[in-house]
Amino acid sequence: MLPYTFKGVDYESGGLTVTNKKGETTDIDKIVQKGDVILFDGALVHGVNTIKSKTGIGRIAAFLVPTYFEKDAAIKTLKRRIKIRILEYANKLKIKELQ
Repeated sequence: MLPYTFKGVDYESGGLTVTNKKGETTDIDKIVQKGDVILFDGALVHGVNTIKSKTGIGRIAAFLVPTYFEKDAAIKTLKRRIKIRILEYANKLKIKELQ
């Protein structure tokens, strides 16, 4: 992701957070600076908290990979992960009905 606006300059609160495998959440927008490119494992828990801006600009960023946004994406992502995991186990156990 390539950010064009920045927390503390263009907006006061909200922004991208990523939670690592240890359960530690990082406020990415708090530490990103001009010229930075943000790369992270999209399979990690992540999201954008509501942006609050007095400037009226808010948060603007470009996504360099195919990306889509939809409400309740976390539940759909969880279902997809479960389905993939079941299919992986079925494959390892050679269960053909699920493949």
